[in-house]
Amino acid sequence: MLQSTVKYNVYADNQKLDKNFFRKQYNDRFGHISEDQCLRTFAGFLKKEVQNRSGSLIRYGGEEFLIFLFGQDAEAAEEIAEHMRRSA
Repeated sequence: MLQSTVKYNVYADNQKLDKNFFRKQYNDRFGHISEDQCLRTFAGFLKKEVQNRSGSLIRYGGEEFLIFLFGQDAEAAEEIAEHMRRSA
């Protein structure tokens, strides 16, 4: 994929989200079952946001996500990531 983006001068960016700090606090306060539901809701939110931008979302680890945004330069990708952070 990276070779294709370089060869055709296509912008691509990735963002890593790690909700570990939030997850610990949430789990301690509301319990594991509530935390799982919260994580599923958050993943659904990310999926919708990423699909609206022709990107890809990958979950790895317990609460970590990778977001790939295609056709976005670094500045636009940062703005999108900040929008998602504020909206979450």
